Amino acid sequence: MVAGTLALMLIACACGAASGEGSVWLAKGGRAVCSIILPPQPSDAERAAAEELRTYLRKISGAEIPIGGDAPAHIFLGRAGVFAGLPFDIPKLEFEHFLMRTRGGDLYLLGAEDAAVQDAVYTLLRDLGCRWFMPGEIGEVVPRCADIVVGSRDRIEGPDFSMRDIWFWSASAGLAEWCRRNRAGGACASMGHNLVSGPLPPEKYFKEHPEYYALVRGVRTPSQPCTSNPQVIDIVAQDVIRYFDDNPGAISYSLSPEDNADFCECPNCTALDSGRRDPGFDNLPVVTDRLVRFYNAIAERLQQKHPGKCVAFYAYFNHTLPPTTVRLHPNILVAVTAQQFCTLHSVADCHCSSRRKMAAIIEEYARQTKFVYIREYDPMPSAAELPAPLFGAHLRDMPWYQRHGVRGFSWESHPSWATLTPNHYILAQMMWDADQDPRALLADFYDKFFGPAGAPMARYYETLERSFSQSHVHPGWGNRDFPSVFTGDVMTDCRAALREAQAAARTAPYRQRVQMVALGFTYLDSWLALKRAIAQGDHEAAVAARARTMRALETLSGLNGDFILLSDAQYHITRADNELAWILPRSVKFRRDNDVIELPVAWRFRKEESEQGAAAWAGAGGDDSAWRTIRTDAQWWEQLNEPLENCRAWARTRFIVPEALRGRRLVLRIGALDEEGWIYVNGKLVHHREAAGENWDEPFEVDISDAVSFGQENLLAVRAQAETTLGGLWRGAVVYSPRPG
Repeated sequence: MVAGTLALMLIACACGAASGEGSVWLAKGGRAVCSIILPPQPSDAERAAAEELRTYLRKISGAEIPIGGDAPAHIFLGRAGVFAGLPFDIPKLEFEHFLMRTRGGDLYLLGAEDAAVQDAVYTLLRDLGCRWFMPGEIGEVVPRCADIVVGSRDRIEGPDFSMRDIWFWSASAGLAEWCRRNRAGGACASMGHNLVSGPLPPEKYFKEHPEYYALVRGVRTPSQPCTSNPQVIDIVAQDVIRYFDDNPGAISYSLSPEDNADFCECPNCTALDSGRRDPGFDNLPVVTDRLVRFYNAIAERLQQKHPGKCVAFYAYFNHTLPPTTVRLHPNILVAVTAQQFCTLHSVADCHCSSRRKMAAIIEEYARQTKFVYIREYDPMPSAAELPAPLFGAHLRDMPWYQRHGVRGFSWESHPSWATLTPNHYILAQMMWDADQDPRALLADFYDKFFGPAGAPMARYYETLERSFSQSHVHPGWGNRDFPSVFTGDVMTDCRAALREAQAAARTAPYRQRVQMVALGFTYLDSWLALKRAIAQGDHEAAVAARARTMRALETLSGLNGDFILLSDAQYHITRADNELAWILPRSVKFRRDNDVIELPVAWRFRKEESEQGAAAWAGAGGDDSAWRTIRTDAQWWEQLNEPLENCRAWARTRFIVPEALRGRRLVLRIGALDEEGWIYVNGKLVHHREAAGENWDEPFEVDISDAVSFGQENLLAVRAQAETTLGGLWRGAVVYSPRPG
């Protein structure tokens, strides 16, 4: 990070501190003894940097530092090369690098460009003890001292990674300011899904030229382009060249495929594939080789007009693995995504085979191009805004990424500072300087953010981090295996640490900060109780835990909208509501109000290879004695060692309705059915459920009163169909009859 340190002595905010040779006094006794000198024609960014510096020097010392004017000392602030008559020569500065130098009683903060000038200001303020651990006043730490003296400096500094993008899907008013103050940002490389929506908009081309688009199951569809089509290559190349004509400062143009797997199946495209299957998506062909040939053709034409510019794509989904039949053009930018890898661990964690696979992919791409970036997630997707101590993974990741030539990052994240602090802060600091001492960085956070509660809060966070880093579960997308990380011992230790911290943090702002984290832990504790009660089938306990969970969320959100991403947490509560509805028949009240006929968990199962003859399976005429069995309390694809993509299958069972229930209403309650389904009782179709959006895990009910026979065996048959992976009937079923009155 520090490109040349000749001498560094820092005396920051020390009342009565003696100044050494080469030191510069900024304030004495709360009065300004320096002024800020801007270039003759300062940019807006330089003015903003000067105002920010004035603001925080005033917060520290009370001194009003003027811009311009005569003073014993000066802070020269601006882009390198804009000041005339400097007492030294300025070396050539790389992008986002700055020079910090004391000379002749003055301080020089000179940057390669506007962003570097701002970085220089925030580096100085950081040296003086300022911190921005999270947005807003609650996250700000500013030391108080009437005297400010800066020790002798002569250093050139810049970030270890040129792109350090932390972004949120949801609005967060303070994020941009927080990122700037923590020196996140940098050069932004375009890399998002764009291959159709950018250069090949269907509304422009599809009607007249469907052949430009993917052939999927025999039909041209604008899901992806036909990348082997020469006209497509021409159109895309021209679009990319026009983009750089209009945006000469851009780094890359993204040609990353759209976010789907509907790639072209025409002979010309499939002939370019390597024939491999990605273990993460073994039902899909690896299409990286065909895409790279397409990108190489675009990049080659681009270099003729705009040498050095890049074509970018995500290594994602079934184009994650590096190509084997072709090498990347030198000006291909690849963003390796973590989408299919373990969400708890680091690429440096040797015990995590999933992340080590990602590391090997990065290493291979780095052998083919010098433009390797990472597209990551913090927290892991679908983590319900629960505490996710990924700061430890960041501390281990960044030195590895630096050693292996990674240039930058795009971090998709959430504004849930109660449960995610200090992830984003640690991430920003490590992206700037991957070589710094992790222990010192964490110690500084615990001390400055929590004050007298620093020691117990360190135990709290380190307990959580160990539970992640040492875990032997490796969850991917979603949080199904996530709760197992929070063992009883982990929760007990965290609870004790928080109690001690709350007792120690008696004054503001430490009390509010500990309260924020403690409420996030209460949310976790209640959420785990909810999931535990659901797993045990205890509906009453689950309802009570849900109420506690919502109270914790609403309290957090009421205190500060950035403490928790309420909409996302509530979304996951609604998914849990479907589980609550699933176990409703086990509740005391339900059993009191209804007569319940239990159905078996294991049913007869058979895939439907063709429509012919399948209709007989709905009724008693179809013999299922040779069918295999399948459990109906778990998704079908998880139980069978055979592909269940884009297929139909049947499950059947039998039940008897007692004569005593004759004349009463009978209801079949299905726990969940994925995706489309047909339900038959004794050969009669009683319900057709169309596949639609989010209903794949919702319970539903069907009146079967007119289809059942009493006192004898009834046949229940469920036919399920899925366009993707078939989950089928996966949360069981029950028949019940409401009791009169």
